[in-house]
Amino acid sequence: MDHSFVRNAERVFALHLHRSERLRILDIGCGFGYFIHAAKSFGHHAVGVDLDDQFFNEVTAFVGIEKVLHTIAPFEPLPDVRGGPFDLITAFATCFDSAGLEGQWGVPEWRYFLADLTRFMSERCDIYVKFNQYVGGGARSGRDCQPVPDDLMDCFRSLGATFDKRGMWIRHAHLLAHAIPQSASVAGA
Repeated sequence: MDHSFVRNAERVFALHLHRSERLRILDIGCGFGYFIHAAKSFGHHAVGVDLDDQFFNEVTAFVGIEKVLHTIAPFEPLPDVRGGPFDLITAFATCFDSAGLEGQWGVPEWRYFLADLTRFMSERCDIYVKFNQYVGGGARSGRDCQPVPDDLMDCFRSLGATFDKRGMWIRHAHLLAHAIPQSASVAGA
């Protein structure tokens, strides 16, 4: 448990949340809620979304984390989440995208997901995703890490994403609403 608290405190500092103005944060796949707990310690309002898991639920209730229970699935919208619009949307060590497994999300699934996220964004919203290591064409580990296959890397970069190893930033993510129309994303485009 101590390691998880330290890792999530490091995330807060890496994202400069310890010295930023108060933000509304949506953490996708919040797990036990340690990142949210750390962000709240610096005055941020944070809400999580994660699947209905007994252990996650008990810990998040214990530390007082606001969380929406939901299992993320391809081409399905997120449920309503109170507390927005959000200034920062995060996801750490993504599991919902089935990286490395049968059914691994590709461009259509990610475009739909990102388009759906625009419903929750403030006009200054940024997105930060730290991927698990993908497998398949284009994925590389080590010093020249590329966390997603080439087609996803091209898609994300076309949407303005920048990468640092397994971390992806999309600054001014609210502009995705223009780059990925919701109607096109529903069709899997």
